[in-house]
Amino acid sequence: MKKILTSVFTLFLCGQGLAQTIQTDRPDQTEASSTVPAKSLQIETGFQLTSNGTSSAYRGISYNGLDRQLLAPTNLFRLGITKQIELRVLNQIELNSTFNPRVAKSPYKSAVSDLEVGTKVQLYRKEGAKTEAAFMTHVGLPTGSESVSVGELYSISKLCVSHSITEDFSIGYNIGFNSIDGIDDLSYSLAFGFAITEKLGVYCEPYGLINVNEITPVRGNEYNFDAGFTYLVNDKVQLDWSFGTGMNNDMNYVAAGCSWLIMN
Repeated sequence: MKKILTSVFTLFLCGQGLAQTIQTDRPDQTEASSTVPAKSLQIETGFQLTSNGTSSAYRGISYNGLDRQLLAPTNLFRLGITKQIELRVLNQIELNSTFNPRVAKSPYKSAVSDLEVGTKVQLYRKEGAKTEAAFMTHVGLPTGSESVSVGELYSISKLCVSHSITEDFSIGYNIGFNSIDGIDDLSYSLAFGFAITEKLGVYCEPYGLINVNEITPVRGNEYNFDAGFTYLVNDKVQLDWSFGTGMNNDMNYVAAGCSWLIMN
């Protein structure tokens, strides 16, 4: 989730120091190639409604249904430790439901996801340079509700890179490795960001997972696509809206959120 228009929203002079315009990991799947400023807190929160197609049976009769998930909300806290290092904490409340067309009621059941803690380290960032790079890693802790918790430690890691192509166009991409519940995946994303105005940005992005388990994969490869908008309310507050769909799987989502940079 992740604003990559770094060539458009850069640094502004403020008094005797530099005040950084917010750069977020929302709303795309490509994590930003920058860290938050030292001694600052950035809160990125939002809501997301996802549906996944399912095939099952009810009283011996096959049907196609939907697994629905509402994240209400998902919260990412980013704390700047130094200019190059940030501490990250991610948690979300989930409302899950399985829609069966042969059953009248399909209530949502609430749950708390596993807590993820991690860090992002700036690898390369230089004034005037058109390329940035960072490394991000998270560890998932089995703290969530029994119905959704992985039940053991898991890890998510990404190399995050961005390039400023022109004043109004940037490219960001991530390459990562996930090890979750016995399933190992390579993750990828490639986000194209365009500045429509100084405040309004738009992006589109292919992303997905490639299963690397040597034995019969528990889950096949996933190829997805998403797009969305960001609106810069001011240097410290950003709003976003996005949607996504599966290219080889029956997945769809829509999301909206807000990010807030609190400087010391």
